[in-house]
Amino acid sequence: LEVFDGPGSSVWYLSFRLEGPTAERSLRRAVAIAVDRLELVTRVDHGFADPATTWAAPTIRTWPTGRAQEVDASPIGLATPLRLLVHDDVPREVALAEVLTEQLEEHGLRIEVLSKAAAEYTALLEAGAFDLRLENTWGVPYDPLISIRARFLPAPESTSVPDRGTCSVDPRLTQLIEEASRIPEEEDRERIYRAIQDLMDRECLIVPLVVPRRIGIARTSAVEPIELDHDLYRTRSEELTTRD
Repeated sequence: LEVFDGPGSSVWYLSFRLEGPTAERSLRRAVAIAVDRLELVTRVDHGFADPATTWAAPTIRTWPTGRAQEVDASPIGLATPLRLLVHDDVPREVALAEVLTEQLEEHGLRIEVLSKAAAEYTALLEAGAFDLRLENTWGVPYDPLISIRARFLPAPESTSVPDRGTCSVDPRLTQLIEEASRIPEEEDRERIYRAIQDLMDRECLIVPLVVPRRIGIARTSAVEPIELDHDLYRTRSEELTTRD
Protein backbone atom coordinates (compact mmCIF):
# COMPACT_ATOMS: atom_id res chain seq x y z
CA LEU A 1 0.00 0.00 0.00
CA GLU A 2 1.17 3.52 -0.80
CA VAL A 3 -0.10 6.60 1.02
CA PHE A 4 -0.33 9.97 -0.74
CA ASP A 5 -1.99 13.22 0.27
CA GLY A 6 -3.30 16.54 -1.00
CA PRO A 7 -4.53 19.83 0.46
CA GLY A 8 -7.67 19.86 2.56
CA SER A 9 -10.34 22.55 2.90
CA SER A 10 -12.10 21.81 6.19
CA VAL A 11 -10.84 23.97 9.08
CA TRP A 12 -10.92 22.74 12.68
CA TYR A 13 -11.22 25.56 15.18
CA LEU A 14 -11.95 26.48 18.77
CA SER A 15 -15.09 28.51 19.34
CA PHE A 16 -16.15 30.45 22.43
CA ARG A 17 -19.35 30.95 24.33
CA LEU A 18 -19.52 34.74 24.32
CA GLU A 19 -20.87 34.78 27.85
CA GLY A 20 -19.24 34.11 31.20
CA PRO A 21 -15.42 34.26 31.37
CA THR A 22 -14.97 33.90 27.61
CA ALA A 23 -17.03 37.03 27.03
CA GLU A 24 -13.75 38.84 27.77
CA ARG A 25 -11.74 39.48 24.61
CA SER A 26 -8.49 39.48 26.58
CA LEU A 27 -9.15 35.90 27.70
CA ARG A 28 -10.03 34.77 24.18
CA ARG A 29 -6.79 36.32 22.94
CA ALA A 30 -4.83 34.58 25.67
CA VAL A 31 -6.28 31.26 24.51
CA ALA A 32 -5.35 32.03 20.90
CA ILE A 33 -1.78 32.98 21.80
CA ALA A 34 -1.29 29.75 23.77
CA VAL A 35 -2.08 27.49 20.80
CA ASP A 36 0.85 25.82 19.03
CA ARG A 37 -0.56 24.74 15.67
CA LEU A 38 2.58 22.96 14.51
CA GLU A 39 2.42 20.71 17.56
CA LEU A 40 -1.21 19.92 16.73
CA VAL A 41 -0.19 18.99 13.18
CA THR A 42 2.53 16.66 14.49
CA ARG A 43 0.79 15.03 17.44
CA VAL A 44 -2.84 14.89 16.24
CA ASP A 45 -2.48 14.48 12.48
CA HIS A 46 0.99 12.88 12.26
CA GLY A 47 2.00 15.53 9.74
CA PHE A 48 -1.07 15.13 7.50
CA ALA A 49 -2.47 18.61 8.18
CA ASP A 50 -1.60 22.27 7.69
CA PRO A 51 -1.78 25.07 10.29
CA ALA A 52 -4.87 27.26 9.97
CA THR A 53 -5.11 30.94 10.86
CA THR A 54 -8.42 31.90 9.20
CA TRP A 55 -12.03 30.73 9.01
CA ALA A 56 -11.48 29.25 5.54
CA ALA A 57 -8.57 27.11 4.35
CA PRO A 58 -5.63 28.68 2.46
CA THR A 59 -6.70 26.87 -0.73
CA ILE A 60 -9.89 28.97 -0.88
CA ARG A 61 -8.58 31.93 -2.83
CA THR A 62 -11.56 34.20 -2.28
CA TRP A 63 -10.96 34.17 1.48
CA PRO A 64 -8.38 36.64 2.89
CA THR A 65 -5.41 35.88 5.08
CA GLY A 66 -5.70 36.47 8.81
CA ARG A 67 -3.74 38.71 11.13
CA ALA A 68 -1.67 37.81 14.17
CA GLN A 69 -3.25 38.13 17.60
CA GLU A 70 -1.85 40.72 19.98
CA VAL A 71 -1.45 39.88 23.66
CA ASP A 72 -3.25 42.19 26.08
CA ALA A 73 -1.01 43.56 28.79
CA SER A 74 -3.30 42.63 31.67
CA PRO A 75 -2.68 39.21 33.28
CA ILE A 76 -5.37 36.54 33.03
CA GLY A 77 -6.83 35.23 36.27
CA LEU A 78 -9.41 32.43 36.33
CA ALA A 79 -11.47 31.56 39.37
CA THR A 80 -12.50 28.24 37.80
CA PRO A 81 -11.16 26.18 34.87
CA LEU A 82 -12.45 26.84 31.38
CA ARG A 83 -14.82 24.07 30.28
CA LEU A 84 -13.92 22.53 26.90
CA LEU A 85 -16.85 20.57 25.46
CA VAL A 86 -16.05 17.69 23.07
CA HIS A 87 -17.81 14.68 21.58
CA ASP A 88 -16.42 11.53 23.18
CA ASP A 89 -16.93 9.50 19.98
CA VAL A 90 -15.05 11.85 17.60
CA PRO A 91 -11.38 10.80 17.80
CA ARG A 92 -10.07 14.07 16.34
CA GLU A 93 -11.91 16.12 18.97
CA VAL A 94 -10.61 13.94 21.78
CA ALA A 95 -7.02 14.12 20.47
CA LEU A 96 -7.15 17.88 19.88
CA ALA A 97 -8.62 18.42 23.34
CA GLU A 98 -5.77 16.47 24.96
CA VAL A 99 -3.00 18.46 23.27
CA LEU A 100 -4.79 21.81 23.59
CA THR A 101 -5.30 21.25 27.31
CA GLU A 102 -1.56 20.75 27.75
CA GLN A 103 -0.77 23.87 25.71
CA LEU A 104 -3.26 26.12 27.51
CA GLU A 105 -2.28 24.93 30.96
CA GLU A 106 1.37 25.65 30.16
CA HIS A 107 0.22 29.27 29.79
CA GLY A 108 -1.65 29.29 33.09
CA LEU A 109 -5.11 28.63 31.61
CA ARG A 110 -6.72 25.75 33.48
CA ILE A 111 -8.99 23.51 31.40
CA GLU A 112 -11.72 21.02 32.32
CA VAL A 113 -12.51 18.72 29.38
CA LEU A 114 -16.17 17.72 29.17
CA SER A 115 -16.05 14.63 26.93
CA LYS A 116 -19.66 13.63 26.39
CA ALA A 117 -21.85 11.35 24.28
CA ALA A 118 -24.22 12.97 21.79
CA ALA A 119 -27.28 13.44 24.01
CA GLU A 120 -25.38 14.85 26.98
CA TYR A 121 -23.22 16.98 24.69
CA THR A 122 -26.36 18.56 23.19
CA ALA A 123 -27.87 19.16 26.62
CA LEU A 124 -24.75 20.97 27.85
CA LEU A 125 -24.55 22.94 24.62
CA GLU A 126 -28.15 24.10 24.84
CA ALA A 127 -27.73 24.96 28.53
CA GLY A 128 -24.60 27.01 27.81
CA ALA A 129 -22.70 24.87 30.32
CA PHE A 130 -19.32 25.24 28.60
CA ASP A 131 -16.79 27.90 27.62
CA LEU A 132 -14.99 26.40 24.62
CA ARG A 133 -15.77 23.75 22.06
CA LEU A 134 -14.18 22.23 18.96
CA GLU A 135 -15.88 22.63 15.59
CA ASN A 136 -15.02 22.30 11.93
CA THR A 137 -16.11 23.93 8.70
CA TRP A 138 -17.57 21.64 6.06
CA GLY A 139 -14.87 22.24 3.44
CA VAL A 140 -15.16 22.80 -0.31
CA PRO A 141 -17.67 22.89 -2.02
CA TYR A 142 -19.50 24.24 1.05
CA ASP A 143 -16.84 26.69 2.25
CA PRO A 144 -16.75 29.51 2.77
CA LEU A 145 -20.30 30.82 2.49
CA ILE A 146 -22.50 27.79 3.19
CA SER A 147 -20.46 26.74 6.23
CA ILE A 148 -20.41 30.22 7.72
CA ARG A 149 -24.14 30.72 7.12
CA ALA A 150 -24.97 27.37 8.71
CA ARG A 151 -22.83 28.09 11.76
CA PHE A 152 -23.55 31.73 12.53
CA LEU A 153 -26.99 32.56 11.10
CA PRO A 154 -30.32 31.55 12.66
CA ALA A 155 -32.05 28.52 11.23
CA PRO A 156 -35.02 29.36 8.94
CA GLU A 157 -37.51 28.44 11.64
CA SER A 158 -35.70 30.48 14.30
CA THR A 159 -36.10 34.16 15.06
CA SER A 160 -32.57 34.66 16.35
CA VAL A 161 -29.19 32.96 16.46
CA PRO A 162 -29.48 31.95 20.14
CA ASP A 163 -32.65 30.01 19.30
CA ARG A 164 -30.46 27.45 17.56
CA GLY A 165 -29.09 26.30 20.90
CA THR A 166 -25.48 27.07 19.95
CA CYS A 167 -22.92 29.58 21.19
CA SER A 168 -23.94 33.20 21.24
CA VAL A 169 -22.90 35.10 18.12
CA ASP A 170 -21.53 38.62 17.73
CA PRO A 171 -24.36 40.58 16.02
CA ARG A 172 -21.81 42.36 13.81
CA LEU A 173 -20.78 38.99 12.41
CA THR A 174 -24.40 38.07 11.72
CA GLN A 175 -24.89 41.36 9.85
CA LEU A 176 -21.82 40.81 7.66
CA ILE A 177 -22.79 37.24 6.78
CA GLU A 178 -26.29 38.36 5.85
CA GLU A 179 -24.75 41.02 3.62
CA ALA A 180 -22.51 38.46 1.93
CA SER A 181 -25.52 36.21 1.37
CA ARG A 182 -27.22 38.88 -0.72
CA ILE A 183 -24.31 39.02 -3.20
CA PRO A 184 -24.74 36.38 -5.94
CA GLU A 185 -21.16 36.10 -7.25
CA GLU A 186 -18.41 34.58 -5.10
CA GLU A 187 -15.72 37.00 -6.34
CA ASP A 188 -17.90 39.98 -5.45
CA ARG A 189 -18.12 38.81 -1.84
CA GLU A 190 -14.38 39.23 -1.18
CA ARG A 191 -14.83 42.67 0.38
CA ILE A 192 -17.30 41.24 2.90
CA TYR A 193 -15.10 38.22 3.53
CA ARG A 194 -12.26 40.59 4.43
CA ALA A 195 -14.52 42.40 6.89
CA ILE A 196 -15.63 39.07 8.42
CA GLN A 197 -12.06 37.88 8.90
CA ASP A 198 -10.99 41.27 10.28
CA LEU A 199 -13.81 41.09 12.84
CA MET A 200 -12.87 37.52 13.77
CA ASP A 201 -9.24 38.58 14.23
CA ARG A 202 -9.99 41.79 16.12
CA GLU A 203 -12.46 40.21 18.54
CA CYS A 204 -10.88 36.73 18.50
CA LEU A 205 -14.27 35.12 17.88
CA ILE A 206 -12.70 31.78 16.92
CA VAL A 207 -9.24 30.21 17.04
CA PRO A 208 -8.48 28.36 13.77
CA LEU A 209 -6.31 25.31 14.41
CA VAL A 210 -5.57 22.95 11.50
CA VAL A 211 -6.68 21.91 8.02
CA PRO A 212 -6.45 18.11 7.77
CA ARG A 213 -5.02 16.99 4.44
CA ARG A 214 -6.85 14.60 2.12
CA ILE A 215 -5.30 11.15 2.15
CA GLY A 216 -5.32 8.48 -0.56
CA ILE A 217 -4.07 4.90 -0.45
CA ALA A 218 -3.03 3.05 -3.61
CA ARG A 219 -3.13 -0.74 -3.77
CA THR A 220 -0.35 -0.91 -6.32
CA SER A 221 2.83 1.02 -7.05
CA ALA A 222 2.32 0.61 -10.79
CA VAL A 223 0.32 3.85 -11.04
CA GLU A 224 1.48 7.35 -10.11
CA PRO A 225 -0.41 8.74 -7.08
CA ILE A 226 -3.63 10.50 -8.05
CA GLU A 227 -3.61 14.22 -7.37
CA LEU A 228 -6.16 15.06 -4.70
CA ASP A 229 -8.16 18.26 -5.21
CA HIS A 230 -9.18 20.24 -2.13
CA ASP A 231 -12.83 19.66 -3.08
CA LEU A 232 -14.04 16.84 -0.82
CA TYR A 233 -15.77 15.10 -3.74
CA ARG A 234 -13.06 15.35 -6.37
CA THR A 235 -9.75 13.85 -7.37
CA ARG A 236 -7.54 14.91 -10.27
CA SER A 237 -7.42 11.78 -12.41
CA GLU A 238 -7.28 13.39 -15.86
CA GLU A 239 -3.48 13.12 -15.92
CA LEU A 240 -3.24 9.64 -14.43
CA THR A 241 -0.11 7.88 -15.72
CA THR A 242 1.62 4.57 -15.17
CA ARG A 243 5.14 4.30 -13.90
CA ASP A 244 7.92 3.06 -16.14
